[in-house]
Amino acid sequence: MVNNKKDFEYPLPIGFVLKGGLMDYRIEEVLGQGGFGITYRVSAKVTVGHIKSTMMFAIKEHFVKGRCHRAANKVTVEYSEEAAAEVVNSLRSFITEGRRLNKICKLNRNIVDVNEVFEANNTAYYVMEYLDGGDLRALVRASGGRLGEAKALAVIRPIAEAVERLHEEKLLHLDIKPENIVMRKGEYGADDEPGLIDFGITKHFDAAGNVTATNNSISYSEGYSPQEQYGRLSTFSPWVDVYALAATLYYMLVGRDPVPAFDLRPEYLTDTLPADVSELTRNAIVAGMAKDYMSRTQTVQAFLDSLEESVALPTGYILHGQACEYRIQGIEQELDCCLVYKATPYFGGEQRGGNVTKTEVYTIYEYLVKGGNVKRKPGGEVQGLSLEGGLRARFMEMAETKTGLTSVGQSKFMDALVGCEMFATNNTVYCVVNDRWTNRSSSFEPPYEITDDRKKRVIQIVAAIAAVAVVIGIFWSGALDGLFSSESKDGGNEAMSLDKAICDNDINALRHFAEMDSSRAFLPLARYYMAEQLDTALLYAERAVAACRLANTDSMEAVKTRDDLLVRTTPAQRAEVKQNVEKEADEQPTKEEDAKPNKPKEADQPAAEPKPVITNEQKFNTAVSNKDISALVSLANSGYTPAYSKLASLYLERNNYAMADKYARRALSSGVGRQEAKLVVDILDAYDYYANGEHGGKPN
Repeated sequence: MVNNKKDFEYPLPIGFVLKGGLMDYRIEEVLGQGGFGITYRVSAKVTVGHIKSTMMFAIKEHFVKGRCHRAANKVTVEYSEEAAAEVVNSLRSFITEGRRLNKICKLNRNIVDVNEVFEANNTAYYVMEYLDGGDLRALVRASGGRLGEAKALAVIRPIAEAVERLHEEKLLHLDIKPENIVMRKGEYGADDEPGLIDFGITKHFDAAGNVTATNNSISYSEGYSPQEQYGRLSTFSPWVDVYALAATLYYMLVGRDPVPAFDLRPEYLTDTLPADVSELTRNAIVAGMAKDYMSRTQTVQAFLDSLEESVALPTGYILHGQACEYRIQGIEQELDCCLVYKATPYFGGEQRGGNVTKTEVYTIYEYLVKGGNVKRKPGGEVQGLSLEGGLRARFMEMAETKTGLTSVGQSKFMDALVGCEMFATNNTVYCVVNDRWTNRSSSFEPPYEITDDRKKRVIQIVAAIAAVAVVIGIFWSGALDGLFSSESKDGGNEAMSLDKAICDNDINALRHFAEMDSSRAFLPLARYYMAEQLDTALLYAERAVAACRLANTDSMEAVKTRDDLLVRTTPAQRAEVKQNVEKEADEQPTKEEDAKPNKPKEADQPAAEPKPVITNEQKFNTAVSNKDISALVSLANSGYTPAYSKLASLYLERNNYAMADKYARRALSSGVGRQEAKLVVDILDAYDYYANGEHGGKPN
């Protein structure tokens, strides 16, 4: 029996009879308490035929910890006027999710059954089946500290299928971990089955992927939540649950929790997984727990597929096309004559910029007929595939219908990008279609087939881009080596190094830039330290808020991060941070001259020739000529408005859509360079950057 008074906050008394809609429930035991509810084991009298019996159920009661308390009768839930809005919103979400789960649980047996939802005692309850087999941690302990691969896969597969069913209903579970997987005793000697429980922080999204829940609080579990879950999730993100599933599989195989997401390094997983784990499962875990969500396995189905032997190209595979290279993001569909993938362009290395939120998306059709002797070698080459016959003819007919291409080796372009192409490699044939090609708006020019002369030009351009990418890759590999060198004094290189540090989440480099008072380093550092060092995180968040050079969007994000930390830190921590911030402000020189140490007296100064004054216009013209973003940013931060539109164009060229949008908005607001800024906005709109009201909607 659990000691309610000692271990839990304001539970219902043992023996209390809770009157539900279908039956009465007697409180037998408190099973657990989270931030938004208390879970009980209850009994209920049932009659089967003429036989009376007692059944066990689990009941979850809505109870916001720290906001709710019991009335004098020890039953009714009460809360203060200050907490009323928060509690009522949370209660509404609780009832909605309970009713939704009542429907969904009937569609998948590995989602815990929800029998009824009812309101009583100024709160709400939902009644679930009671799973008496213990949670996953108990199973792992009873199995000698870790599970064998076969057993672990037998547990994770049905749970993943249940989560995939949730995703079909636009629900994210957001709290998959060993404690929330409970084993159901098998009937008539059958193996125990896993069941997914605790939907207390589940979020629902509409058809467009926007969150509908009124309670959009931040909740996460160390080791099982990816780093993006440490902020508020406002869009449907199935890869968040994928991370938790992969982390849970890791736990079963290793016998301990994975490290928190912010501390995760690529080699950690491969180094700590037991040697007897297969390469297939090992790769599935690594891909499912990728730190960058854009590189992570995107869907639960793709995660399940990665655990099975497959002839499909793996996620992350680089496919070498005729006019472009493509990074496979996952398989989308299997047809009788081909496999269908989603992919993004690949230009010889990792995308840089940190703020890239949109990329070109391609659908790739690979001619492949499964069965027989068809196999794929590790390098991607297909063996045993017939390149003749009716199915190949069907593939070519489909390719022509989608692209207008009639033979292998043809390409078409749009907006200076590959629109579609067909090429042969890996002993098979591929048809590639830019997703915007099939959803072209009237603003686009009709597609055109590339001529021989134009083909030569395109090949030259692609070769030039590849060469530049190689040079950039070499630069990035050595950038940090010279970052702290006294010889590294070029402002543009330093700015690019800061961009790289932000993109790579390089904490040592970011701390260096913060010491140099580079304001853009403050917010990434605040987010990094949120996992463990809350006082340090708050200090950087306060510095980010105070930095006058931050853009409006970054300022709002800094304030949001600061406010979250103010709630999570203690009064003593907040007081210390405030003192440190005030001290920094007092020590900051008020004039440029004050910042120069050991300033000699004027009498000791030799007469010097007057230096020519370089105007902002001259600086601007030089920066535009050199495409020097760092210099233009400096001018923009000083209030030189002509820099806004040029920065918007330059960032657009670099596919950094967020920064392009930011400076285009500034240009439109200032009225200087409106035509150029409007063109940038129109291009971003064509790329669907403002679709569904994203990013503040299209500016006028």
